[in-house]
Amino acid sequence: GEAALAAAVHERSFKGELIVFSFNFCAIPEAINAALMLRQAGFAHFMPLSDGRATCEAMRQQLARADAEAHASTPCYFASAPNSLGGWASWGGGAGCVSAEQVSPARPCAVEQLWYVRYAVAARLLRQVGGLLFLDTDFALLRDPYTQLKAPPLSRASLVLMPDLRGSATPVNAGLWYAQGAGAPSSAARWVVEQVARRTEAVIRLPTPRKQLPPYDQAMLNDALASASRGVSTASYMCTHPRVAASSLCASGGGRPRPQLPWLREDGVRWLRLSVPTARNTSVEGGGGAAAQAPLGERAALAPPSLFPTGWEAQRSGALSPLRSDAPAL
Repeated sequence: GEAALAAAVHERSFKGELIVFSFNFCAIPEAINAALMLRQAGFAHFMPLSDGRATCEAMRQQLARADAEAHASTPCYFASAPNSLGGWASWGGGAGCVSAEQVSPARPCAVEQLWYVRYAVAARLLRQVGGLLFLDTDFALLRDPYTQLKAPPLSRASLVLMPDLRGSATPVNAGLWYAQGAGAPSSAARWVVEQVARRTEAVIRLPTPRKQLPPYDQAMLNDALASASRGVSTASYMCTHPRVAASSLCASGGGRPRPQLPWLREDGVRWLRLSVPTARNTSVEGGGGAAAQAPLGERAALAPPSLFPTGWEAQRSGALSPLRSDAPAL
């Protein structure tokens, strides 16, 4: 509940800042590497998030063997309620599926279920923290990202986003972003994050004749960004999924070309102007969440390569060399 989340934020945050990353049983080595890398950089304000108690216990057992000191200071968290929605019986690995408890490889937990959980938790965290750094576990931390995030021009952004790989179907990656000052009910940045969870909830309520997976979180995020940057709620990227495209969720957006995000360039950075859409689609968005239009001037920034480079392109250019003084942060 909210009390438990508030207690976790109080325990793990530092000066209103928090880092969150998620993992399942198969990604325990990556989660341990993430925790050790953050500790080595001097960051203790991180929150590992798994799909259940058993996965947390398995991670901490392995961490104890790798680094006893890190084990003593690294808790683990899980969120039972979003992982237990009934729709996961048809659209995921099953309601309450915990990857560390799966004994049959023929019936694995769906990673899409964990991706939904991390966005549902992130949306709640944004109400309680001043800044949230949201990470996949396959990151490499080479220097302090806050030196850029907290300095102009990025300090003026409510959301700092990572571009997806060149040629990808979606322009923005869903596995790495930073949000700040997004706690107000009218925050468009918080609305965007909430929408990833709410649109997934809308999908898994759809009846389906056979077990399948929902559109991944990246499709939901890019639809939410397109909606907030244009002021009209739209569903397009998620509607490339055949079952979703045939549903009422895509009546206003399915089949249309995927919208280009209206980037503006200023101070050497690409920006999106964000507001909570005034033309709403309640069947897609769900109820609740931000209801008032966001203040004018709220913006999202596309992170420059010096901050969040895409891995292969950065590696190929040599930008990931830790010996370089201008090495990117993540």
